[in-house]
Amino acid sequence: MNKNRFNLRRCWSLLIGDLRNNHKDILLLAGVAFLVFIGVAIFSVFTPTMTMTSVPGMTISAVQAAAISALSNLGLATTVAEAVIFSRVFANMSTRSGEVSYLMLPATNSEKWLSRVAYVLLVGFVLILAIYYVSLYCCGLIGRLFDMESLALLPSLDNSYFTEMFHFDMPKNINLINALSSFFFAAAFIFGGTCFRRLPWLYTALILLATLFVILVVGGGFGMHYLLDGNAQLQLKEAAQAGQLNEMFNIMMPWLFTVSIVCGVLGVVMLWLSYRLFCRRQLEARKIRFIVK
Repeated sequence: MNKNRFNLRRCWSLLIGDLRNNHKDILLLAGVAFLVFIGVAIFSVFTPTMTMTSVPGMTISAVQAAAISALSNLGLATTVAEAVIFSRVFANMSTRSGEVSYLMLPATNSEKWLSRVAYVLLVGFVLILAIYYVSLYCCGLIGRLFDMESLALLPSLDNSYFTEMFHFDMPKNINLINALSSFFFAAAFIFGGTCFRRLPWLYTALILLATLFVILVVGGGFGMHYLLDGNAQLQLKEAAQAGQLNEMFNIMMPWLFTVSIVCGVLGVVMLWLSYRLFCRRQLEARKIRFIVK
């Protein structure tokens, strides 16, 4: 067997080794995330940011407003948890000794890099998403036991609930847009975790927020002006004033689809750059080992 070629079995062994060595930390993370999610939902229910709102063809009650606020804050907490975990893709190399020890393992660069990416995706996406849904249904159970309508309503707040509430038909390409944006999000924080050794989630988030601000201020206006003609822009403004979500999304879909495709391409580029930076760290570790010898 050629040790210089990618081997799935070696990559799998590295992944299992990381899961086995960090199983206590993973269980602690799961417990803390579950308690935080429950706390965020309960706190949001008692301090809703939304009030009874009237929109053409729709009325939101106080109970619905509290439930939507709790669901929104739960989504925000989940996003933050995922960002922190994704950015810790190479947390095992935060010290010089840990970096040299990991990079000197008898495996190829691609196997080491891919095993760590798979590790943070399993913990940060699969596990956190599972905890999110478990906490959601636990909140629903707590709401039923203690007669809290807003908490009891949380498990039923799915896509069909919102489409019926807002009289809104889900666009055809919305699943593709969500998938590409999620891929970009994960790739961005994995790349940030490769670039920064300390507080990678914070530096990556600040860069993304600054980039988003520039895009919204500069690119948003020019991009929509280029993709939407004057008639479409006028229709969009009228639909927004009338609260016609279907019409708004139909007009905005070309722009949203283009942005999602760009995000998907950027995500691939950032993963490739993350791998290249990891390979450079491998070379540096070999130089350090040679000097020590």
